[in-house]
Amino acid sequence: LKVAYLVIVGDLFEDNANVKPNMIGFVSSVVERLKLNGVRPVGIAGDHDKPVQKEAWVHISGIAPVTIEPAFAGIDYFDYSKATHDEIISLLKDNRDCDEVQWVFLHCQFPQVFEKAEPKKTIDFNKLKLFENFPNLQGLIAGDLHFAPESKAYGVGHEAYVGYPGSLGILDKSEYKHDKHVLYCDGRSLMH
Repeated sequence: LKVAYLVIVGDLFEDNANVKPNMIGFVSSVVERLKLNGVRPVGIAGDHDKPVQKEAWVHISGIAPVTIEPAFAGIDYFDYSKATHDEIISLLKDNRDCDEVQWVFLHCQFPQVFEKAEPKKTIDFNKLKLFENFPNLQGLIAGDLHFAPESKAYGVGHEAYVGYPGSLGILDKSEYKHDKHVLYCDGRSLMH
């Protein structure tokens, strides 16, 4: 597939307080193998990748922030109930050329696609004014949910994909029923 980037949208590790050294070593070796094969692993930290001495496990493992790519914007998880949508947009912009941004990555729950959204994880994508801030946006990809709901964001003359890749692992017996997949973008379209 000639993959350029592997993007992690948080929760690379399940238990932030009890990450085993051999798991960090395993992830770091996979990250190095990806890099040797020309794939750049980038990502954001989820609530399970919380900072340890001001650095998140996802980044300690060698995964670069998504912001190294001009077409990507994203922020590590924090308690969204403590920020306005304008503050979240400001963090996403972070002195970027917003015309270049095509993909936004967040670790959150969108009430438009998940009715049981927790306040500390909730972002209403309609209130982000996505197309006003990122006029060439193709999609908004979120981590946190272990299943893969999808939606669309609309603006005047614009449409963007909104969705979750889900989880490739099963952490709870109720999750075996949900689709497991990886989202793949070839530069023109998004596929499962």
